[in-house]
Amino acid sequence: MLHAILLVVAGGCCFFVYAPPTYRLVGGIVLIAATVVATAIQFYFFLYPRKRKPTFEELEEQEFLEWVKLHQLDLVRTDYELVRTLEPLGVFGKFRPNFRGAVGKREGVRFWIGNLVVFDDGFGGNTSALLNDMVALFRIPYRFEDQLVIEPKRVKHTLLREVFNLPIARFESYAFNQEYIAFSHTPSFAHAAVTPMVMEQLLTWPNTEILLTSGLLFVSATDNDCLSRHGAEHLMAVADAFLKALPAHIKAGPSDVG
Repeated sequence: MLHAILLVVAGGCCFFVYAPPTYRLVGGIVLIAATVVATAIQFYFFLYPRKRKPTFEELEEQEFLEWVKLHQLDLVRTDYELVRTLEPLGVFGKFRPNFRGAVGKREGVRFWIGNLVVFDDGFGGNTSALLNDMVALFRIPYRFEDQLVIEPKRVKHTLLREVFNLPIARFESYAFNQEYIAFSHTPSFAHAAVTPMVMEQLLTWPNTEILLTSGLLFVSATDNDCLSRHGAEHLMAVADAFLKALPAHIKAGPSDVG
């Protein structure tokens, strides 16, 4: 807009230099009027700037914040307690995590839900993200004799499985085997933990990664790297199915992190 004002002034100066004397008065009035209008428009847009249309990610995050408020959760960023909770994952303890989301309790179980980015500070100052997903972490008051990792076949997230070096655990459900691949040292542990209710939730919410280990249930939405209400409801539904379906005989006792 400033360029337009300068252009009007420059045009007016040229008009006064080359126009006949009889037209200079009219030209001067027109020039003054045009300058006033251009200046008024400039101040209008300066004082009342047009609101930028929010992006899809911003709308999704706003819905997530409303969901957090509805469930009376506390907004947090990475803190010592969360880092301590991530330590059983092994690889995350060696790298730099960044978390943005909320923390709360569900039936006495403390959990975090939000976006987790785990950075790998490589050689030469190169930094990359090992993980960038929306996740839910539950500090469950149980320890287990084994670990369980479940990965969607369509998304090759092998980070958790490689950390625990687990063999494949096969299931009789054809539909589940088509969508997911599970890993555990003990097939009986995997079969006890992955009940029909858990399978149903995982098939309803595809692209979900699971880790069940002593003191921790980790649920990751591998197709979602931003905060969203949809992602939060997805993660909580899967976690609820796991926590409600855990049979008593696979719980070895209270863990030291509960």
